[in-house]
Parts: sequence; C-alpha cells; structure tokens
Amino acid sequence: MPGAHWLRRSLTFVTGLHPVKEQGRPEAVYADAVALLRVCAQAPGVALVRLEDAVTVRTLGEAPEGFHRAAVSPADLARLLEEGRIAVEAGEVRGSVRVALPLRHGGFRGAVLLYCPAEFTGRPGFMEFAELARAEMGEVVRLACLAEDVDLWRTRSAAILETIPQGVIFLENSGRHAWVNAPGAAMLGVRPDANDPPVIAEAMRRFRRAAANAPEIEEEAASLFASPGRSIRDWEWRFGDPAERVYSVSCAPLESRSVRGRIWVFTDVSRLHQAGRELREMNAELTLKRAEAEAQSSFKSEFLANMSHEIRTPLNGVLGLAQLLSRDDLSPGQRRTVTHIREAGQSLLTILNDILDLSKIEAGRLRVERRPFDLSLLLEHMQSLMGSAARAKGLEMVIDAGRLACEPGARHVGDSLRLQQVLTNLLGNAVKFTDRGEVRLSVTGAESGPDTVRLRFEVRDTGIGIAPETAARLFAPFVQAESGVTRRYGGTGLGLAISKQLVDLMGGAMGMESAPGVGSAFWFELPLGRHAEESSPPDLAWRERPAPGPRLRGLRFLVVDDSAMNREVARQALAVEGASCDLAFDGRQAIDALRERRTAYDAVLMDVRMPDVDGLAATRCIRRELGLAALPVLALTAGVLPEEREQALAAGVNEVLAKPLDLDLLAPALLQWVRKPSPAPPAAEDRAREPVPTLAGIDHAMAVRAVGGDGALYVGLLGIFRDEHARTVERIGADLAAGAAGEALRRLHTLRGGAGALGAHRVMETAEALEQAVKAGRTGLGRDLAALARRVDLLINAAKPLLPLPAAAPLALRQAMEAELAAALGAETADQLAAAVRRLRFDEAARLLAQAHTEPQGDG
Repeated sequence: MPGAHWLRRSLTFVTGLHPVKEQGRPEAVYADAVALLRVCAQAPGVALVRLEDAVTVRTLGEAPEGFHRAAVSPADLARLLEEGRIAVEAGEVRGSVRVALPLRHGGFRGAVLLYCPAEFTGRPGFMEFAELARAEMGEVVRLACLAEDVDLWRTRSAAILETIPQGVIFLENSGRHAWVNAPGAAMLGVRPDANDPPVIAEAMRRFRRAAANAPEIEEEAASLFASPGRSIRDWEWRFGDPAERVYSVSCAPLESRSVRGRIWVFTDVSRLHQAGRELREMNAELTLKRAEAEAQSSFKSEFLANMSHEIRTPLNGVLGLAQLLSRDDLSPGQRRTVTHIREAGQSLLTILNDILDLSKIEAGRLRVERRPFDLSLLLEHMQSLMGSAARAKGLEMVIDAGRLACEPGARHVGDSLRLQQVLTNLLGNAVKFTDRGEVRLSVTGAESGPDTVRLRFEVRDTGIGIAPETAARLFAPFVQAESGVTRRYGGTGLGLAISKQLVDLMGGAMGMESAPGVGSAFWFELPLGRHAEESSPPDLAWRERPAPGPRLRGLRFLVVDDSAMNREVARQALAVEGASCDLAFDGRQAIDALRERRTAYDAVLMDVRMPDVDGLAATRCIRRELGLAALPVLALTAGVLPEEREQALAAGVNEVLAKPLDLDLLAPALLQWVRKPSPAPPAAEDRAREPVPTLAGIDHAMAVRAVGGDGALYVGLLGIFRDEHARTVERIGADLAAGAAGEALRRLHTLRGGAGALGAHRVMETAEALEQAVKAGRTGLGRDLAALARRVDLLINAAKPLLPLPAAAPLALRQAMEAELAAALGAETADQLAAAVRRLRFDEAARLLAQAHTEPQGDG
C-alpha cells in the first residue's frame, strides 16, 4: 500500500509523544519531542527554533545535540512564518533538503527544521507525515507555553504571598486542598510548608477559639459558612485582655471549575489598635484637663474679681483722699505734690485695668456690648481728654471726622466703652512717643450699608517711629519698640495687645505703618450698626461727669432694699440730686406699689437679694405680670461677678450697679435710662455739712463718697447699722445650725451691703469670705463667725461716742413699739420716722406724722 511506510512512522511519532507531553518542564518536552521526531523521520538532524525579535533566533531543541547546521537567519524564519506553509528548500548537508514546518501559538512564533534525504520528499506519504509532525509539534508548543505561563504565575504568586506581611490562608470547601503562606503559618503555629488540609483547618479552629472575642467570632463564622457566596471585611479578632494582638480579617469565596473554597487574609493591626487606645486615653485626659482648665479659668475670674476689689479699695482711697486734699488751701509745692499723687494713682489704676482686661480676654470672659451711642460726642470727649496732654508737650491734637462717620445727631450701635479704650490707648501712645509736630485722629467711612457702617479710625503721629523688625511683634503682650523705651517712656506693653484683641472681639481689624524717625500710623476698621429708634438711650457712660449740682430734679424713684440703712443712703443720695423717692422693704412691697401706681415712678432701684421675693423675681413680675416693659429697673448688688450680672440682665433689669453706691456715678447712670427731668425751682441752699468722722476700720475716702461728704448722714447710718446688725452674726449662726443656708446668705449679703455703705471694708471682707464658704458648703465655720462678730462689735463700739444713748425702755418694749408703728403707719413711713428721730430731725418726723394722718395708709 503506497505510503504505508510513512503511516507507520506517523503512528510511532504520535504514540511516542503522549508521555513526552505529560512532562512538567518545557525544556525537557522540547528536547524529547525533537529527538523522537528525528528517529521517526530518519533525518540527519532536527531543530525547533523561535523568533525572539528582528535579529535573534533562539534554538529551543535540537537532535543530535550540538547540531549546528540547524541555524536559520531571522529574515528566513520571518519569511517562512509569513508564508505559513511547509517549505522544502536546499539543505546544508550534502544530498539532503530542509523541510521547514512553521508554528504559531499565542505569542510563540517559530518553526521545526527537518533535514532529510532529498528522495524522501518525493515518496508517497512523506508530506502527510510532515503535516502530522507539524500538528503534533504545534500541540507540544501549546502545552509547553501553557506550562511556562503556569510556572510564571506560580513563581510570581509565591513571591507576592511570601513577601506581604499579611497572613494568607486558602481552605477548599471539600477539605482536599489547603495552602498557607509563611506569615499565616507563623500566626497559626504550623510549619511554613504545611499544606495538609486537616492540619491547617484544625489550626484555624484553635486560633478562632483562642480569641478574646471568640463567641462573637464563632457566631459570625457560622453565619458566613451558611452563605457560600458571602464575603466579609474588617472583621476584628482580638487576643489578650487587654488586647495585645488584634487582627483585621477579610474572607472571600474563591471559585474555579475544579476548586471551590475560601481565602482568608489576616492583617495585624495591633499597633494601630494600641495607638487608637492611647489616643482615646489622651483624649479622655485632655477632656479632663480641659475641664480642669475651665474650672481654673472660672476660679481665676472669681479671684480677679475679688482681687480687683481688694486692690481698687485702697487705691480708690488714695485717689479720694488726694481729691479731698486738693480742695484745701495748699501752697504751690503742696498742690504739685497732690497732683503727682493723683496722676500716679491714675496710672496705677490704668495698669490694673489693663492686667484685668488681658486676663479676662485670655479666659474668654470679656464680652463686648452693642448699645446706641453718639460718636460725635465720643470724639469731642477724646479731644477734651487727650488734647490737654498733647498741648502740655507742645503738640497739636487734630481730630478729623468725615460726615459719613460723624453726622450730627446720628447714633451708632456698638461698645462705646471699648471703642474709647482703644482710642485712648492709641492717642496716648502717639502723644507719649511724639516730641514735636502733631497727633491726628482721622475717622472715615470704609463701607456702608442700610443697617451697618464700617468706619476706619487712624491715629497718625510724627514721633520716633518703629523699626520693621519690631513692628511684626508689637501687638504681642508685654512688647514695646525697644528695651530702652520702658525706662524712657514707661508703660507695661499691654495696651496695644489689649487694643488688638478688643478690636478683634468687636469684629474689626487692626494694623500699623511706621518708619523710624518719621512717625507711625495705627489704624483699625470697625463695623458699627445704625440706630434709628429712640426707645433706648445712648450709652453716655464714657462722657465726663456733669458739673456738681442737682441733676434729677422732678424725678421720682422707687427704692427697694431690705436694709433700712441702704434705703436711707439711696433716699439721701437722690434728695441731694433733687429727686424724691418711695421706699419698699422687699420685692413684694415693690410689686404692690407699682400695681397701685403704675406711672408714678421714673425708675426702680432694686436690691437683688431680699427675703420673701428677691429682686430678680420682682423684676420678672414687673416685666411679665404688670407689663411694665419700658420702666427702667436698675439692680443694686454687692456682688458683681459676670454670672450675677448675666442673671440680673436675663431677669429684665436694664443695668447692674455695684454696692456701695458712688454718688458721683448714681446720677449719670440714672440719666442714661430715665426721661429728661422736668424743670423745678432751685433747691434751697444747702446747710453747712458736718465732716465725716474718721473711725478705726473705716475706709474714710469710701465713706466720704458714700454719703457725699455729709457727716450727719454718716452718723445716722452708723446708728441704723447698730440697730440692724448688732445681733446679725448671732442670727447667721442660728440659721446655719438649723440648716437654713439661704437665709444665712441673705443676712450676710445685707450685712456686707450695710458695711460697704459705711466704708467698713474689714467687715465687708470678712462677711464676703464667710459668704463664699457657705456657698461652697463648708462646715465648722465657728471661727469665721467669731471673726465676723469681733469686727462688727469693733465697728459698733468705735461708733458709740458719736451715737445718742439708747432709749431707756427695754429692748423688747422698743421693738414692740416699732412693730405697732409699722402696722399703723406702714413699714416705709415707720422706717423714715425712726430714722428722722435718730438723727434728731424732729421737724421731718412731725411732717411724716402729719402726712400719715391726712393721707390713706399705704405701703410706702
């Protein structure tokens, strides 16, 4: 049969290739396939070549080994591949030909080069053998390329899995296959090469159950295994208590045609977890420290308020005594000395105010107000205040305000006190650091809107100027232009820092321009509101005090205070200013008086702490129940901490005044809120006033201010204090023993206010300290009560020589008579009658009795 010879050889080649194809390594497959083909084809030589690139041909297998004649050029091989058919060409071996079998598979491009005798090509069945050889060698190439790809994938995957720090574990669902990388093996406690499925599965179970949160893990794992297609990420496994090792676990299904299982990835997040725990602990510690800092800030604010009182009291005494001394007949030298004393005291007061303001700003306790004020009047005040200082140095003070900024009659809304503070500082610095030339304040409108206007204030001088390197830090606290400036010009270096922060608090911006030897320009821009309503009076607290004399003629006030002494002080103060008043013992009497005479009063002076109905409750009733929203109510209190002020303002009062009252400040404060007083006939000429006596334990300057220099009034107040407070400390002790701390605090507050009206600062200090102790819930206050009793007794004993002898009637009889008088005449009239008798003003006592007989009885 024609071609039977080559058919047998074809069968031998195909059969022999089966074991060759199953070999793992491509190099061995190529070598064995080429050797088998040479034997079956009875060829002198066979080669398998691959075209690597345009200039390289690589021999993958040849037989016999080292058969150098199998070489072919890249161009020839490229041509053979392009033609794609079996090509018979002249061979390099004498009497032989080269049969080229082109091969293509994926990225493989090459050929089998078969060298055989020339007569073979013409025999039947040879070309069929060549086609079969080509097909079978193509399959060999395909399998070898696939093995190369698999090997490459395995090599790369193994490198990646062994390099990453995560533990990676694969478990087949059927339990036939498992795999773990080195970090995973170390985590599970198995050998790195342990790929035995039962061993890895058991290690996984032990690992899960060893976790601190094993019950949660087992519950989640059961749910996961019940849903074959479900994945999970960021699953936390914790080990140790507290957690020393924490893993973030991810699990995902892995499926192919022959394998189904799950791949687990364990990421060690112990350090991150520890850092998070430390961060939480730090946050908790910071929260605690912040609370402590806020508490310290509150304590600091209270301390500053107390220290303010402690420092201002003697300082005000120095200033008050200097003011009194300046009114005496003094020689020129003595007058200069007194003037220097007052100037030094004012400077010290300014420094104290700066330090307190800075502390409040740093503690976040300083608040700016928004009230209507007249900017043109404020600038007039600045001209008056700073112009004299400028003229004393031979400087010209110029204030240039544009029409937009200071239109006559126009009022703006803002904090005029803080604005004045900033302007005073800038103008004061300009005058201080300028020896010749001028100081100019310019006010211009930067922006304008329907409800607001942004004004630019600029203070320019021709002084020493500031170097650029200093200007950058000039607004920091305690900084001046140079170290020598403090000695030459004085100052604390706080003014600019406070001014900058005040401008920031008011919503503005501040800056400066300067050149050494030329001068400086400090500017700030401030948003102010436009005020069109006439219901609120302008803020005039910054204005100079009016000239002495009655300023409240024609006005009538209601004075509410549980202390007869305080009521008498207020009545006398208002009488000096030409006003009249009615008196009420507590908030309930005040409410009744206003309910009966709704329009009789121009304002109410309301004590805050009183028995029965206190001042805040009374004010709320006046506003809500009586509907007297427009009636000015001014609160009087011996405590002026920010919290107390806020409580009073929230209750509806218009302003808070501190006790003891300063007569020079009372009238301006009232004029801010009441309507313009009606004209009245000139008051009768004042009688000659007795001097205020000097007593041990009394701040004489404070006492003079409290009674306006009226010695007779002061002696009368001493008598009232004796009658009211001779047994107050004893009653406070009884209240504390009975657990009535509220009543004890009320008595202490009243005692402190009465002592303040007398200038008895030692009694005030001791009463205030005891008041704070009671508020703090302290017990065992016997020594504090004894100290307060001693100081009250010392004050009463020091006043005895000035006071009339007590009535001969027993105390119980006198108290009974006073009670009957109060019932018959009303509490207010009875108090006024008793005060008139104690002061030997019998004509006034007769007038009160006559009035009580002719008018219906009231509450006073």
